[in-house]
Amino acid sequence: MNIIDAKEADLDDFVVSLLRYSKSYHYKIRPINRIMKTKTEDKYTCFESLFKMHYARLYYYACNIINDTISAEDIVEDVFSSLWEKYDSIQSEASVLPLLYSSTRSRCIDFLRHQEVKGRFQESFSQH
Repeated sequence: MNIIDAKEADLDDFVVSLLRYSKSYHYKIRPINRIMKTKTEDKYTCFESLFKMHYARLYYYACNIINDTISAEDIVEDVFSSLWEKYDSIQSEASVLPLLYSSTRSRCIDFLRHQEVKGRFQESFSQH
């Protein structure tokens, strides 16, 4: 395993550990302070703080939209996973929260549309 593979494995383990943490739902909601990467702050620590501060809110937001707890977890985890992938391109902390909410809302709408299509397909299939 070379250095790049080791770093990617560490990143994957880091994200997986955060997602495991999300299952416990023990969060302290703190006021939004500096959560984006600065020279003195580590990227992992900043992302972990961001995750812990907003996971529960986004989870309940998704639950209210789709009324499915399991799928809401998956949606929010996907949102944070995609945020991790483009974390370095985010310009400021002000853009993070609206991005998280709009991404969660969009994925919930996509989920509901998919459920509607599945329902129509099953209905038409059962009629024939």
